[in-house]
Amino acid sequence: MNGFAIVLGALLFVAGVLLLVLILNLIERRAAKPRPLKPHFLRLGQIAPDDACPCKQGKASSRTYAQCCRPGDIKKLERDIREFLWRRWARRSYGGRRRMKTLRQRLEEFPIPDVVFPAWVTHPEDHVFPVSETLLRA
Repeated sequence: MNGFAIVLGALLFVAGVLLLVLILNLIERRAAKPRPLKPHFLRLGQIAPDDACPCKQGKASSRTYAQCCRPGDIKKLERDIREFLWRRWARRSYGGRRRMKTLRQRLEEFPIPDVVFPAWVTHPEDHVFPVSETLLRA
């Protein structure tokens, strides 16, 4: 009976190690896979403002991307950036505090940063499109 307990303990130990290796492998795979970019962000990085509009609104028109969809894509990007900054600000200004502060106090201590667009959005004339994947993800 004593030998059985030793064998069972060894099997449980090996199973635990294999489970740990499997979990670490899954975490590594997930971290290595880049998250897909949102469609409006991809359009801003891949289509020059003077190119033909990629959206399919009615008949084919001679409108450029800057005249058609680009302003809406910039608004969506601004919304995404504000949401990111807000979540980051909320964690930074409140997390771990023992006493609750008012929103005004939190804003005075930790002001919310301004929205800053990438240079290829604000000054597309200085860049070649499509923008490289590394620059897009930076």
